Amino acid sequence: KVRVSIMTFQYIRCPDICHWESYVFAYLMNKTASYKLENDIVFLTIDVDPWRSTFEDVISYQRSRAGKLLDSVSWIWVLDSVDKMVEIWRDFRIFVARSDYLITHSAGFYIFDRDGRLVYIIQPTQDGWRNLDKLAQEMWKIIYNTVKGG
Repeated sequence: KVRVSIMTFQYIRCPDICHWESYVFAYLMNKTASYKLENDIVFLTIDVDPWRSTFEDVISYQRSRAGKLLDSVSWIWVLDSVDKMVEIWRDFRIFVARSDYLITHSAGFYIFDRDGRLVYIIQPTQDGWRNLDKLAQEMWKIIYNTVKGG
Protein backbone atom coordinates (compact mmCIF):
# COMPACT_ATOMS: atom_id res chain seq x y z
CA LYS A 1 0.00 0.00 0.00
CA VAL A 2 1.39 3.37 -0.99
CA ARG A 3 1.43 6.20 1.54
CA VAL A 4 0.41 9.83 1.32
CA SER A 5 3.64 11.86 1.25
CA ILE A 6 4.33 15.30 2.70
CA MET A 7 7.52 16.79 1.30
CA THR A 8 9.55 19.93 1.95
CA PHE A 9 12.97 21.28 1.05
CA GLN A 10 15.24 22.18 3.99
CA TYR A 11 18.70 22.35 5.42
CA ILE A 12 19.70 21.93 9.04
CA ARG A 13 21.78 25.10 9.34
CA CYS A 14 18.91 27.30 8.16
CA PRO A 15 18.36 30.33 10.41
CA ASP A 16 14.58 30.49 10.13
CA ILE A 17 11.97 28.99 7.81
CA CYS A 18 13.38 25.44 7.68
CA HIS A 19 12.96 25.19 11.45
CA TRP A 20 9.40 26.47 11.12
CA GLU A 21 8.77 23.75 8.54
CA SER A 22 10.18 21.22 11.02
CA TYR A 23 7.79 22.57 13.66
CA VAL A 24 4.90 21.95 11.26
CA PHE A 25 6.27 18.48 10.49
CA ALA A 26 6.44 17.65 14.21
CA TYR A 27 2.82 18.78 14.66
CA LEU A 28 1.74 16.64 11.69
CA MET A 29 3.77 13.68 12.98
CA ASN A 30 2.02 13.96 16.34
CA LYS A 31 -1.35 13.95 14.59
CA THR A 32 -0.27 11.02 12.43
CA ALA A 33 0.66 9.01 15.53
CA SER A 34 -2.42 10.02 17.54
CA TYR A 35 -4.73 9.03 14.65
CA LYS A 36 -2.70 5.80 14.19
CA LEU A 37 -1.96 6.64 10.54
CA GLU A 38 1.75 5.79 10.66
CA ASN A 39 1.31 3.27 7.85
CA ASP A 40 -0.57 5.80 5.71
CA ILE A 41 1.68 8.87 5.81
CA VAL A 42 5.38 9.46 5.17
CA PHE A 43 7.32 12.69 5.70
CA LEU A 44 10.04 13.57 3.24
CA THR A 45 12.70 16.28 3.32
CA ILE A 46 14.89 17.06 0.33
CA ASP A 47 18.15 18.63 1.52
CA VAL A 48 19.23 21.89 -0.12
CA ASP A 49 22.75 22.05 1.35
CA PRO A 50 24.62 18.98 0.12
CA TRP A 51 27.85 21.00 0.33
CA ARG A 52 27.85 20.80 4.15
CA SER A 53 25.11 18.41 5.29
CA THR A 54 26.07 14.98 6.59
CA PHE A 55 23.84 12.06 7.46
CA GLU A 56 25.05 12.28 11.07
CA ASP A 57 23.93 15.93 11.21
CA VAL A 58 20.58 15.01 9.68
CA ILE A 59 19.92 12.19 12.16
CA SER A 60 20.78 14.47 15.07
CA TYR A 61 18.53 17.21 13.68
CA GLN A 62 15.60 14.83 13.15
CA ARG A 63 15.94 13.46 16.69
CA SER A 64 16.04 16.99 18.12
CA ARG A 65 12.85 17.95 16.25
CA ALA A 66 10.78 14.77 16.30
CA GLY A 67 12.26 12.71 19.16
CA LYS A 68 10.42 9.50 19.93
CA LEU A 69 7.95 10.11 17.11
CA LEU A 70 10.64 8.73 14.80
CA ASP A 71 10.13 5.32 16.43
CA SER A 72 6.77 5.06 14.68
CA VAL A 73 6.50 7.82 12.07
CA SER A 74 8.64 7.78 8.90
CA TRP A 75 10.69 10.90 8.15
CA ILE A 76 12.94 10.31 5.15
CA TRP A 77 15.69 12.83 4.46
CA VAL A 78 17.11 12.79 0.94
CA LEU A 79 20.78 13.77 0.75
CA ASP A 80 23.22 12.88 -2.00
CA SER A 81 25.97 14.45 -4.06
CA VAL A 82 25.55 18.02 -5.27
CA ASP A 83 25.02 16.83 -8.85
CA LYS A 84 22.25 14.43 -7.87
CA MET A 85 20.57 16.98 -5.60
CA VAL A 86 20.63 19.56 -8.42
CA GLU A 87 18.73 17.06 -10.59
CA ILE A 88 16.10 16.62 -7.89
CA TRP A 89 15.72 20.37 -7.38
CA ARG A 90 15.36 20.81 -11.12
CA ASP A 91 12.70 18.07 -11.30
CA PHE A 92 10.63 19.90 -8.70
CA ARG A 93 11.48 23.37 -10.06
CA ILE A 94 12.99 24.37 -6.72
CA PHE A 95 15.17 27.46 -6.55
CA VAL A 96 18.41 26.91 -4.63
CA ALA A 97 21.22 29.48 -4.40
CA ARG A 98 24.30 29.17 -2.20
CA SER A 99 26.16 32.04 -0.58
CA ASP A 100 28.91 31.91 2.05
CA TYR A 101 26.79 30.48 4.87
CA LEU A 102 23.20 30.70 3.69
CA ILE A 103 21.17 28.77 1.20
CA THR A 104 18.32 30.69 -0.35
CA HIS A 105 15.66 28.27 -1.55
CA SER A 106 12.00 27.78 -2.29
CA ALA A 107 9.95 27.03 0.81
CA GLY A 108 6.68 25.25 1.33
CA PHE A 109 5.08 21.85 1.44
CA TYR A 110 4.10 19.36 -1.25
CA ILE A 111 1.44 16.72 -0.65
CA PHE A 112 1.26 13.62 -2.82
CA ASP A 113 -1.66 11.17 -2.82
CA ARG A 114 -1.31 7.39 -2.54
CA ASP A 115 -0.73 7.16 -6.30
CA GLY A 116 2.23 9.54 -6.09
CA ARG A 117 0.37 12.39 -7.75
CA LEU A 118 1.08 15.89 -6.51
CA VAL A 119 -2.26 17.10 -5.16
CA TYR A 120 -1.34 20.19 -3.12
CA ILE A 121 1.45 22.73 -2.98
CA ILE A 122 1.29 24.84 0.16
CA GLN A 123 3.46 27.94 0.10
CA PRO A 124 2.65 29.88 3.27
CA THR A 125 2.39 33.62 3.20
CA GLN A 126 4.16 35.79 5.76
CA ASP A 127 0.98 35.57 7.85
CA GLY A 128 1.08 31.78 7.58
CA TRP A 129 4.64 31.62 8.87
CA ARG A 130 3.62 33.87 11.79
CA ASN A 131 0.73 31.54 12.66
CA LEU A 132 2.35 28.11 12.51
CA ASP A 133 -0.27 26.44 14.70
CA LYS A 134 -3.07 27.51 12.38
CA LEU A 135 -1.02 26.56 9.31
CA ALA A 136 -0.31 23.11 10.77
CA GLN A 137 -3.98 22.57 11.70
CA GLU A 138 -5.15 23.48 8.20
CA MET A 139 -2.52 21.23 6.66
CA TRP A 140 -3.62 18.36 8.87
CA LYS A 141 -7.18 18.69 7.53
CA ILE A 142 -5.86 18.45 3.97
CA ILE A 143 -3.60 15.49 4.76
CA TYR A 144 -6.27 13.63 6.71
CA ASN A 145 -8.76 14.07 3.86
CA THR A 146 -6.14 12.92 1.36
CA VAL A 147 -5.44 9.80 3.44
CA LYS A 148 -9.16 9.05 3.70
CA GLY A 149 -9.63 9.54 -0.04
CA GLY A 150 -11.60 12.78 0.20
